[in-house]
Amino acid sequence: MVNQQINLIDQAVASIAVNLESMNLPASVDALMQPIGLPQRVIERAQRLRGEGGVNNIVAQVEGLKVANDDLHEIITEAEKILDEEKKQDVEMRHNFSSQWSRVPSDKLTENLRRELSTFRFIFLFSFFFFFLLV
Repeated sequence: MVNQQINLIDQAVASIAVNLESMNLPASVDALMQPIGLPQRVIERAQRLRGEGGVNNIVAQVEGLKVANDDLHEIITEAEKILDEEKKQDVEMRHNFSSQWSRVPSDKLTENLRRELSTFRFIFLFSFFFFFLLV
């Protein structure tokens, strides 16, 4: 009689595990199979994180991202300044030499570069925002 009850309980636990698995709830299955303590997957991930340097490694990576982000911002800003200065010089030369200044206008020559810089600026702003969400 006791064995029958144990078998029924085992079957119920197995059925619950299958249902949870079908709902993509493996952590819940782990918790069910190991009701005391943390699920094994969480323990394994924590051990792996510790093995890779733990929190110090994460802090170092975040600092590295901050430096890279600052460098990217500086490069984008400098490139924009150079293009703006070139455009200013082009306008001045066009004004001073009128018909003698026959080269393609700066806006046309640098159109693709400015578009790419805008894309990089957007990526920078997005990564800057994302960085502060992490910190």
